[in-house]
Amino acid sequence: MEHRRDVTCTVILQDHMAEDDTRAWLDAVEHVAAFTAGAPDAQVVCSGVGTITLHREPLPPGTTLFTGAVQCRNGWHRLGRTLLVFDKDWDSSRKPGGVVEGRWSIGVELDPTERWVFPEG
Repeated sequence: MEHRRDVTCTVILQDHMAEDDTRAWLDAVEHVAAFTAGAPDAQVVCSGVGTITLHREPLPPGTTLFTGAVQCRNGWHRLGRTLLVFDKDWDSSRKPGGVVEGRWSIGVELDPTERWVFPEG
């Protein structure tokens, strides 16, 4: 859209939205860009989750063009699942309550005093 309408967009998101809502917002941005082709000022298109500003003039080098919404997730469960995929090489980890010590097959070096115990089940 930036190339079609000869604009540069700066985007600030404070939250996430559904795909259909995103498409509608981007359609509105395209509409504003099409109908303000001669406008010298920047045009701002707001939604419930952020703003997109359309600039006709070049922006200064180093201008932030996209600021995304923060995502807060607990990634430990996913990391644990990923690490368990690599446990096929660990004979001791194949048994309930098994313990892995030392070097892991994925190249992670454990402190010799650390022990990871895999729970039963």
